[in-house]
Amino acid sequence: MPNLTIASFEDACKNQGLDPTTVLPDVSCLPEVDRKAVIAFAKRCIIQRAINEDWEADWADNDQPKYYCWLDVEPDDDGSSGFRLSYYVYDFDYSFTYLGVRLFYPDAKTARYEFETFREMHEDMILIPRLPR
Repeated sequence: MPNLTIASFEDACKNQGLDPTTVLPDVSCLPEVDRKAVIAFAKRCIIQRAINEDWEADWADNDQPKYYCWLDVEPDDDGSSGFRLSYYVYDFDYSFTYLGVRLFYPDAKTARYEFETFREMHEDMILIPRLPR
């Protein structure tokens, strides 16, 4: 049963017995434009395990439902980024996926919860920030 009480990265770390102040990688060696994305991915991996509790995607079982969020990025009328949840994808074939297997959920409700609760991390991971030149 998914744990839909995880509301922060700190909650996820506590659930997983991790120290949120030391668990994240040192990204100082990376270009600045990539740092937020790497940190967001690391956080989301920990959050996913905490939310999913004991559930793991079994890639040898094609009958096991596996869900992830399909996100849509389009400019809005005002020129800003229209970043939103487009729909949930049920991954029906373990050899056909658009997302790393680490970020799957057992049902659409859990995938939506994770997106809505941690939307900013999705943005950090997917969108390229505009850096001052």
